[in-house]
Amino acid sequence: MPFTLSGIVEGGEPYAVINGKVVGIGEQIEGATVAEVANGSVTLRRQDGSELQLRVSR
Repeated sequence: MPFTLSGIVEGGEPYAVINGKVVGIGEQIEGATVAEVANGSVTLRRQDGSELQLRVSR
């Protein structure tokens, strides 16, 4: 399933809305772990160790 980033809140504890679910750093979604939320993007780490960077579409 592709990941769709629809929003980010930075400051304090940052979180993101991915595939309609609110997730924070260290939480899992669709088999990937949220590694970082910063500078308007989210980095996901997949189970195989690869990383994927998401940005909100404009």
